[in-house]
Amino acid sequence: MKVAEIYWQLVGKAGKRQVKKPVYTGLAHAWGDLMQASTVVVMRV
Repeated sequence: MKVAEIYWQLVGKAGKRQVKKPVYTGLAHAWGDLMQASTVVVMRV
């Protein structure tokens, strides 16, 4: 869901959640497996 939200923000389709200023870069970070694994996704327009 984090990556989907970044996409919606970047393309301006986040509805009520859309940030007010222009968005060009988004970052999602998640921990998993008892904090032994980490994932980072960076998306840009």
